[in-house]
Formats: sequence, structure tokens, C-alpha cells
Amino acid sequence: MFKVRPIALFFLILIVILFERISIPKFPVSYFRLIAGAVMFIVLLKAAQTRKLLIHRKVVLFMIIVLVPAFLGLETRNLLVLLQYIFGFFISVTVYNLIPRTWTDREKSALVFVLAFIGTIGALTLITDYFGWTKFTLLFSKEIYNEAQSGRGAGILGGETNFTAARLSSLLPFALFLILKPNRLKYASLFGLPFVILIVVGIILTGSRMGYLALVQVFFLVMIYELGTSSWTRKLLTISALVMTIGIGGFALTFLKNQAQTMSRFESLESVSNLSSASYEDQEFDDSLLNRFILFWVGVDIIHQHPILGVGIGNAKYIPPKLFPFESNIKYLHNTFLEFGAENGLPALVAMAIFLVGLLKLLLRQSRTTGDPFLFYFFIGFYILLFNWIFLTDFTNKLFWSCFFPVSIALTQQAARD
Repeated sequence: MFKVRPIALFFLILIVILFERISIPKFPVSYFRLIAGAVMFIVLLKAAQTRKLLIHRKVVLFMIIVLVPAFLGLETRNLLVLLQYIFGFFISVTVYNLIPRTWTDREKSALVFVLAFIGTIGALTLITDYFGWTKFTLLFSKEIYNEAQSGRGAGILGGETNFTAARLSSLLPFALFLILKPNRLKYASLFGLPFVILIVVGIILTGSRMGYLALVQVFFLVMIYELGTSSWTRKLLTISALVMTIGIGGFALTFLKNQAQTMSRFESLESVSNLSSASYEDQEFDDSLLNRFILFWVGVDIIHQHPILGVGIGNAKYIPPKLFPFESNIKYLHNTFLEFGAENGLPALVAMAIFLVGLLKLLLRQSRTTGDPFLFYFFIGFYILLFNWIFLTDFTNKLFWSCFFPVSIALTQQAARD
């Protein structure tokens, strides 16, 4: 049935994530959905031929956690949101049937390179747009284009600045892996340093506070791991690589178009615990941080008022505009976990959190028991993706459904067998 290796089709799905925000002209479907749908169709044909479709019990469990409350609270106007959730599960099942049950070192190296490559292309398009060499932001909405012109970088990976920073930061660990760990792909390690530099510069140019926090955590986790497990030679390599990368990141700050504004946004994190007395000298800082703070408590209040089933899937986005009538860009709670809980209820939120934390803990534990550094770096990427969910409404993130969720299940399953 397959003319190419199944894992190659998996890599194809990952690469076309770069086009998830770009729709086909005169046809309201993204290139990602078109190509991923074609791969999905191939997998279904193979399943029909062999009468075998692999669906792991963890996928079924997560499907129950997400879809049961979604159906219970469904309204006709939000049918598209439900279809997006279902599409995510279809992609995860497709990927699970494409990836190997037992990963070789070469296949792990290939996945590392593909993920690092995706992050690099996303960063490169951001950088070239930022300096006016290209206009990739014209492929997106007018709002994204205008934001890119205001001094905050955005690229084809994610579109909007914070979404771009979230994706770049979750892919950075794989670029670092190319530098710090042996790679079974010939010459792949040579790309590690330029990949890391481009991704770090891309994150810096987004001006995203969330991206900066994620960047610091990636460096910290990598350093702690390498200093605790590597030889002295690799420890020196790790320290040298991180110091150089931090230096490059600091140098990239000098290229920000509005340095004072960006640094004020970053320094404003110190005022999170005392927003009531925050200075109003910088209006953008106050609006942005204060609105996020208010939205957090709006989400908590929704869950408090509708604790069992929530307000229904897709309905949370209708509440913030009522509270911020003069802020047209505030349509979501800017927190994936809160939005999921507000729409589906506290039991569903708790179940989802337990499931995801359990998957992370399993990855971490098995990276320790097997001594496989790939598992730990994959854990970092997955953790950073979930960390960014605290600041974004991003449950339909294609990296989650197409990679981190199904691959984590396969990797932990293999580690348990070994």
C-alpha cells in the first residue's frame, strides 16, 4: 500500500505544519489540512486492506476526556470547534499508525533533525520578514501583518507573534540536541549551531514575554541534564554552547525595533504580583499584562459558576468581548487549560491535567531508567509546549496532535517494553 516508508509520511505531516496558517486560494482549507488529510486517507485505505488500525488505549482515554464533555455542551454554532478536536484525534491516530513501534537511533535522529528544521524555517521566515527582506506575514490576516509592522516578529510557523514564539521554543531543544548529542544522520550535527542561533534570534525578535520565559527554561533544563549525566568534555561543550547562545540572544536584543518597549514588557513581569499598583507610564504594558490578569480570573469565575459541564465547547470566546468592549483583539481567555475547563467543566479539566502530567512524568522517568537522552529532550519540548498553553489558547496546536501526543505514547510504550 505504501510506496514510501510510513515514517516518511509522518515526517511529511510534520513539515507541512509550516503551512498550517496558509489557506489554499479561493478554498477555505489550509495546505496542512489538505496534505494531512491525504495521508490520513492512505492510512485508512491500508487499515481497510489489512483490517487493522492501531489505536492505543491512552488515545482512547484522552478522547473520552475531551470529546464526551464537548458533545454534552455542544451548540450548533460551535460545531466547527468540535470538528477541529475530532480532526486532531484523527491526526494522532494516523501518526500512531505511521510511526514505528520500536524506534531505532537513526529514526530518532531523523525526528530530531526534522523538528529542528521546522523550527529553523519558522525562525528564518520571521527574521527575513522582520528586517523587510520578505513579506510572509502578508499570507495571514491583516491583524498579524499590522502587529509584525509594530516591531514584534512573526513568521509562517504560528503566524501571530506569541504563537510563533511558542512553537519555536518547543522546537529549540531538538536543535540543541544536534549540537550536544551524537547523531546517526551523516552531517546532521553540522546544522545544529546555525539552527540554534536562528531559533533563538527568532524567539528574541518576537518580543514575547512568554517566549523569553520558555527560552530560559529550555537552557536551564538542558544545562541541568547535561551537567548531571555527561562526561567532562560534554559538560564543557554544553556550557560553551549555552554561553555562546545566550550571548547571541543578548546581541539579538540590540536589533529590536522598539527596544525600550520590549524591555519594559519583559521587566513588567516583576509587577505580576502587584498589578494594582503597577505604573501607568507605559500604556501597552499595563493593557497587556492587566488584561491577561483579568482574563485569568474571568476563567476561574466561569469554572466556579459552571463547575460540572462548563459553558459548552466554543462558548468561552464569547465572554471576554463583553467584558472588554473596546478591545477587539480580546476574544479568548489566553490560557488553554482555563479555556478547556470553562467550556467543559472542572472534572474534564482535572482529568486532562492528570493525563498530560502523567504522560510527562512517564517520559521523564523512562528517560532516567533507560538513560536515553532523546527521551529527555523530547520531554523538554513537550513540557515547553504545555507551559506555553498557560499563556495561549492553543488546544488545536498541530505540534501537539501530530507529534508530541502520539509520539510520547509510542516512545513510553517502547521504553516500558525494553
